[in-house]
Order: sequence, then structure tokens, then C-alpha cells
Amino acid sequence: MPKLILRCNYLKNSPPAHLANYINYIGTREGVEKVGSTTSSLPATDRQKSLIEDILAKIPDANRMHEYHDYIQRPTRENASEFITQALENNLDIIAKKKNYMDYLANRPGVEIIGTHGLFSNEGEPVVLSRVAEEVANHPGVIWTNVISLRREDAERLGYDSAAQWQALLRSRVQLLCENCKIDSRNLKWYAAFHNESHHPHVHLVVYSSDPSEGYLTAKGIDAMRSAYAHDIFRQEFLSIYEKATEQRNQLKEQAEKSLLFLLQQMQEGVCHNLKIAEQMQLLSRRLKNTGGKKVYGYLKADVKAIVNDIVDELAKEERVAECYQAWLKSREEIQHYYKDSEIERIPLSQQKELKSIKNMVIREAVRFGEGYLYLEEAETGMERLEEISEQQTESLAALQGEDMPDIMPGQTEMEEQEPDRQEEEHGESVSYFARWTDRYKEAREYLYGTMEAEPDEEAAHEIMLEEAEQGNAYAMHDMGKIYAQGIGCEADKEMADVWYKKALAAMQYVEQKKKNTYLEYRIGKMYQYGLGTEENLEQAGEWFFKAAVKEHKYALYSLGMLYLQGKGVEQNEETAYSLLFRSYSKGNPYAAYELGKLYETGCGTEKNQEKSENCYRAAFLGFLNLEKKSKDDTLWYRIGCMYLHGIGTEADETKAEHYLTKASDYGNTHASYQLARLYIRQESQKLSGESGTAPDYAKIAKAVKWLEESAAQENPFADYALGRLYREGTLVAADMEKAVFHLKRAADAGNSYAQYQLGKIYLEEDNKNIPAAIQYLTLAAKQKNEFAAYRLGKLYLAGEELPKNTELALHYLKMAADTGNQYAQYTLGKVYLIGKDVQQDKELAYDYFLKSAEQGNIYAAYFLEHWNDMPHPDLLLMATRLMRHLEHIIEENVAGRKSGGHRQGIDRKLARKIRQKKIAQGHAVDDHEDMVQTQ
Repeated sequence: MPKLILRCNYLKNSPPAHLANYINYIGTREGVEKVGSTTSSLPATDRQKSLIEDILAKIPDANRMHEYHDYIQRPTRENASEFITQALENNLDIIAKKKNYMDYLANRPGVEIIGTHGLFSNEGEPVVLSRVAEEVANHPGVIWTNVISLRREDAERLGYDSAAQWQALLRSRVQLLCENCKIDSRNLKWYAAFHNESHHPHVHLVVYSSDPSEGYLTAKGIDAMRSAYAHDIFRQEFLSIYEKATEQRNQLKEQAEKSLLFLLQQMQEGVCHNLKIAEQMQLLSRRLKNTGGKKVYGYLKADVKAIVNDIVDELAKEERVAECYQAWLKSREEIQHYYKDSEIERIPLSQQKELKSIKNMVIREAVRFGEGYLYLEEAETGMERLEEISEQQTESLAALQGEDMPDIMPGQTEMEEQEPDRQEEEHGESVSYFARWTDRYKEAREYLYGTMEAEPDEEAAHEIMLEEAEQGNAYAMHDMGKIYAQGIGCEADKEMADVWYKKALAAMQYVEQKKKNTYLEYRIGKMYQYGLGTEENLEQAGEWFFKAAVKEHKYALYSLGMLYLQGKGVEQNEETAYSLLFRSYSKGNPYAAYELGKLYETGCGTEKNQEKSENCYRAAFLGFLNLEKKSKDDTLWYRIGCMYLHGIGTEADETKAEHYLTKASDYGNTHASYQLARLYIRQESQKLSGESGTAPDYAKIAKAVKWLEESAAQENPFADYALGRLYREGTLVAADMEKAVFHLKRAADAGNSYAQYQLGKIYLEEDNKNIPAAIQYLTLAAKQKNEFAAYRLGKLYLAGEELPKNTELALHYLKMAADTGNQYAQYTLGKVYLIGKDVQQDKELAYDYFLKSAEQGNIYAAYFLEHWNDMPHPDLLLMATRLMRHLEHIIEENVAGRKSGGHRQGIDRKLARKIRQKKIAQGHAVDDHEDMVQTQ
């Protein structure tokens, strides 16, 4: 049963006496039986039943009224009386014995009074009832007597239980009356009254023209009025339906890939899964070559149009397309059922006017095929997922960059060699400078970091460390610098931190000059490396590390190896880095074991060896756990947390990862906060997608964003990249392209190739089109061996649509991507050399590229290999698949409420999405549609 009923009766050429009698009836008819009376729940009387049968026989569509539906559900005297009264009132033109119609509308029981009566008009000024009644009674032209009825629950819920709301609606839709009643706006006359019935509040609307010769209302016009009033009244429900349709569209996108796989399985059974489509596309392509003028459906000859229609209807037989079409029809019916109870006519897809863009899509593809267009898009199924996996792998490898080792206690031999070396006057007192892990110093560190038995005690750590530093211990001086730098047990004070760091460096250098010490050489190198007590000087750091590394100090070997790996302070040399790290690893350094695992995994400075990589990672993980038992340190917690998080050297365990990362983060480790933020974001994203069955924790999301911003402020390019993706996707936070670009640019400028690649993709989109910027960022990413950026550059130069075609550059970038193992680039190169349009045909080379791509799971490359000897034209064989994908996209868009080539009714999807994102960011539930607005 529709939620809105619109009745459109009319009177024409009736004698005044007839009209007078008609009007009089309305004014004198009996009121409905009141709810709550003693007889309201009794069964309908025989007389009522007889009258109802007569009404159903004589009044068209009376059985579609709300009141009749209520009577059928519950045939009481009250419901019978309500139906009889309303049916007669809605069809007063059949009554000829009563009079004063307008007076009745204005004064009947239940009318909402506006002034002295209930009649209102477009002008919003008081209506002279007697004058209007006289004018209506004597009008020689057509008078429409419309009734718009709602259910009580809908009227109260949506605010349509008052005359003011109905007056606002009708006044906003004056043009609707003019257009559908075919009345010039200058001649339009309308009056209305709101009757607040107990079950079905309704408004009577009288419409006519001051010019008796004009006015004509068709069935199509009545449907248009029903639709418009329903859209206005039920706008919130419609928004909900459109949002549901959008979710349905997203599900259809997921089905698109399955559809392609389904078609390919059929295609592998023969030369082409649908020979009829292939033949028709060939025929259409030939006919269009000989067709002049615009190549769009409306301009084609009848016989060419027939070919297009046949192709569309043949496509509609495919299982996935049929599902999409049925979903589209269902969404349309759901809207229509608000104001009509008839079903949408199931006509062939080619005859569906609202989906006419499908025909032009078929024509466009036939033209492109005839021009020798090289189809590549069909191969990119799953590419976004591979991009995501590649990003995650890169992040996991880089997770521990920027974190150095903690200050590990030197070996016993080194400790024995460290005796006091200097006496100096300080504040009038004699101070002995020395560098030794004394019992008092170790006690201070236990208070600083805590032990397995006790939590850290910052005040005690500060007191004992200060005492030891004032005694002249260079190591305690260094830790006092750290205490003031991080505000441990005191207010953070950068100046005091610098004072202590300078004292520490001076003391270490003096002690080392008096008596050479390997561990001190290593520690001095670290201070130059990080600019503690001096300016950052990586060259000097390298020299100090070298002194200790020559003596096979395992941590100096590691630190020097990292400088060579990164090319900092020394000329970059991956082989030398590998050698130094291997020597450090051989001496039991877990930090070197971790870096060596990365080198084996990536083949940097050595041959790729996955088994050796896993062994090194395992050794590193166990080594970190062992060190963590001996001395608590935020760097160790961070490293262990990362390895649990990414499953490096151990099984992935998010619970344990969160435990260690939280400990490190609570101690001020910004790298741990960044990794914890990424973990929270991934967990809450899974909740939002419905994978976990629980609602997102918006407090966690806010904390994650805060950590990322803090990390980005400390120039962490991965944090900037993560923020850029968050603001671009707009799922956990409100989408903000300006913020997204800002953070991605910062990450890109810091050399993050994935940020460069994402910026390139952004500037290729229609809303942000900037081809020079896109090429700039994609080129930067490609230079860093980003396979996806190189692939996109190759496609752009090959297509020659967004920028001048350059086959040489296209092949350069495609080969660059193919050499890194990119299956899409390999597939594209295979097609290029097979077709031989832009390069000399080379089937042997094409076969090799298809084989490489197929070995990585590319189903399209595998298809070409499967049908290597039996295909008349490669692109023709995939034409149906391409058409299928475009067809699904067009239907998906229409399911979501967009009409191609015409005015779109319903919500503004971008606005609705932004509102939804803001509401989510404010903590509203994902399915909360309250206060969403509809725009026309």
C-alpha cells in the first residue's frame, strides 16, 4: 500500500445547481464516528457493508485508499464509517443533492482553522470564503479537486500534521501544478484546507485557471505530481534508500571482478564465450566507419540502431548484468511504492530510457575498436589490492628506521680499563672525569627504566643520576642530557639538556685521549651521529665508528654499516654495508641480524635469500627479547612490538604488538606511537567494514590521528603519508582533499615513493585534474623503482590521451615496471608486441611477457596463452568482457540515484557522503541517517 495517496478528480460544464448541490453536501455531511466511542470497535453494520459495496462499484480506485486498507485489515464500524465518509468526500462530483463545497472544505469537522476558517491559498493572505465559493460555483472551466492523504503515523513523524507545513509544501510546488495541469502561472488559482483526521490526515487542493479555455491533466502528470510530493514529504526515507542503494552499488563493484572471472571461464571453453556479441561488434564497427556525422545513438540510421539494440539486449542476458539490472529495477520500485502500488514495467534493457547511455557506450567501444585502440583496462583486476600489499611490505621493512640501539653496557674487559683520567676544578671543587658503569650508575638506570620487579621511579633516577654525573661519570652526564631532553622527573629543558650533553662529550673525548677505549669510541660516534653536545656531523661519526669497528666492536660495526647502507657521512656502498652488518651479526648483535634480514629479503648488497632472511629475523627477535629481560628500554619495546605487529621473526600477534608499542609510546617513543596509530586505524577500519561485527571506537581513532600528527610534525614521512591517505579516503575521518594533498606532498618531498604515486593518481582524477603535476609525481616515484608509478606512466604515454603519445617513453616505463615483476606491465607489453600497432610485431617476445604475467596469476595473460593459436583478433575476443564492465558501472550509478543525461532527482551524493563522514567523525553510528537533508 503506498504511503501517499493523491486523488485527482475534476468538474467541468456542470450546471450551477449541480455544483451548488455538490458543495452543499460537503458542508452538511455527517462526521466520522469518533475513536473511543462505545461502538467504535463493533463490527461494521449491514447497511455500512452494503454502502461500501456500492462505493467500490461506482467509484474508481476506491479500493486503493488508506481507509479501505484499514477497513479490510479491521472491519469495524469506525473504520467502515471513515472509509465511506472519505470515499464520498474524495468523489463529490457524483453527489448532486448538496451544496456549498468550498464552505465545507473550510469549515468541516477536523479542519485546522486559519483565521475564521481553514481555507488557504498561494498568497498567504486571508481568504474571503464567500467570494471563493461563488467563483468556484460559477466557474465554466475545469476544476480539479485533489486530495493528498497520509497515514497518521507518517504525518506526525514527518511534521505533516499541521496546515502550516502543508501550506509551505504547496506554495513551494506551484510550478509543479502549472506544468502538469497545463496552466499559465499568471492564471493559476488554487485553494486548500487541511483536515486533521484521526487516522489519515489529508489536504484538499482545489486547482483551476482564471482562463476557462486552459487546463489539462494527464495520467503522466498525475504520476509526476505524486512523485514530487512523495520526494518532498519522505525525503529522509528516500535518503536512507539512496544510501542503501549506494551500499548496494559498492557490493556490485565487488561482484564486477567475479563477473569477469565467470566470463573468462566460459571464454576458455572456446574462442569467445559469446560469439554473437563478437560478430555484432565487428558488424557495428564496420557500419560506423561508413557513417558520417555524430556517432551517437540518436543520430544513427534505424538499421544501425537495431544492431546496437541487439548488442545491449544480448549483454542483458549475461548473469551478472541481469542481476545488476534487477537490482536497479528494485531500487526504483522501492521509491515508487511510496506513492504507487503498481510494479515497474519489465521492458528490454535496450528500451529503458533512463539507461540510454548504455547504447552510446556500446557505440563508443565499437568506434574505438575500429580505430585499433589498444585495450588494457581489463587487466587491472585486483591492482589496488596489490598496491596496498606492496605499501604494507614497504612500511614493515621501514618500520624500525630512525630507531637506534639503546645504550648497552660494555663488555667486562672494557669496563676494567675505564679508570678516572682527569681532575678539574668545577664550582671550586675538584671533579674526577671518568667513564664507567659503576654500581651507582647502574642503580640510577634501573630507576630510570624500571626492572622486572619494579616500575620506573623518575624522581629517584633523577636524584641518583645527578649525583653520579656531578662525581664526573661521563655516562651519567649523557643520561642527564636525556632526562632533561625528555622531561623525566623534571620539566623538559632543552638548554640544560645541551649543557649536560656537552659535558658528556667533553668528558668522553678526554678519557678516550688518555687511554684508548673501543666502547668510548663507539659512544662518541653516536653523539656526533645525533648531534648531542655538538652539531650533527655524520662524517666524524663515521670516523669514530671506524676506529671501534677495526677492533671488531659489534655495535660500531653495526652503526658504520648503517651509514654505508644509507650513504650518510660516507659514500653509499651496499656491499660494504652488508659486510659490516654480517660481521656484527656474527658477534651476536640482534640489531645487525634484523638489518641483515632486510638485505637478504630485498637482495640489497647480496643475493636474495628468503631462508637466510627468515633466520636472521628470528635471531633478531629472540635477541631483542633477551635484551629486554636484562634492561627495560623503549627502543627495545618498540622493536619487539613492530616485529609482533608485522610478523617478522615470529608469528604476527596484534595483542602482543599493542602491549609492547603502548609501553614504548607511554615512555615518549614517537615511532611507537606512529605504529600504534596505524594499528588502531586498521582495527577500526575493519570494524567500519563490518568484518568484526562491532562498532568503531572513535576515541581510538582520535588518538591515532593525534599520534600521526605528532609524528608528522617530527618529519616522519610515513606518518604524513598515513594522514594523507586517511583524509583522502574519508572513512574514519571526514574527507578533506586539501589536508590529504598537504600531508602527501610533505611525505613526497621527503622521498616517500608511495606518497608521490598517490599524488600522481589524485592529479589524474577529473575533480583534481593536473596532468603536469601528475607526471611530475609519478616520475619521481618511478625513479625510486615504484612499479605501479612506472606502469601508469607507461600507460599514459602509450594511450596518448592525457598527454602527447610517446611510444619510446611508454616502453621505457613499462619495461621498468615489468623488470620489477609488475604483472600488469608484463601483460601490457605482451599485448603491445602481439598487436604490433605502435612497435614492430614480435610474437615471441609477446609470448614471453604473457608467460611472466600469467605465472603471477594474471588471468588475462593466461587466457592469451591458452588461445594462442586460435584467435582471429585479440581485442575482439575481450570486447564482450569490456562491455560487460562498462555496463555494470552505468547500472551501478543509476542504482545509486543518478540518471544519465538528465536532471537527477533525489539526494546530492557528494553532499550526503560529506555529511555522513562528518557525523561519523563526531561519533555517530555508521547507519545514523538522522537530520540528513535532501537537495533538489
